[in-house]
Amino acid sequence: MTRRDERTTVELRDGQSFAIAGLLQTRNRQDVSQLPWIGSVPVIGTSFSIKSYQQEETDLVIIVTPRLVAPAAPGQQ
Repeated sequence: MTRRDERTTVELRDGQSFAIAGLLQTRNRQDVSQLPWIGSVPVIGTSFSIKSYQQEETDLVIIVTPRLVAPAAPGQQ
């Protein structure tokens, strides 16, 4: 588990929102499928193989909307 901390100061009015976003992870993968024996022959082997590429990205977005609350009077819960 990876932990990342962020600290910032934002001035907002009641009900306004702000967002914090970031890229968490990028994963690239390449798969090669080929026919047995003939796929490993130089030059013509590429005609008998299939290459596929896959890229996955994971993003995190946190949207904060503060609500102001009136303070309680002294002695009041």
